[in-house]
Amino acid sequence: MSGTIKIGVAGESAVVKDLTDHGFKIDFWNPELPGLNKIEATKQKTKILVHVRAAVLPENPSLISSEEENRIKSHASKIEAIAYEARVQLDYFLNSIAIIYRILY
Repeated sequence: MSGTIKIGVAGESAVVKDLTDHGFKIDFWNPELPGLNKIEATKQKTKILVHVRAAVLPENPSLISSEEENRIKSHASKIEAIAYEARVQLDYFLNSIAIIYRILY
């Protein structure tokens, strides 16, 4: 597994753990499909679609482009979910240091 894929999977894993720690049930996440970067989750009647970006210090997770943002919002609309971006900062050992969520309006 390449370093980039490991970073992506580590970031997605951190988001999955954070969501489940906050009571969300993971409906879709496939770490076997590197680069998919998406997680679908529900909590009570709230459904969310989270697009994940991750980076190892001292780098910062890249920003999503406006084209990507529109694609994510379109997909979320089709599945009746709220779209989010999650930016995950990892340490050298690929442990999560911080996760910043941003709702995509």
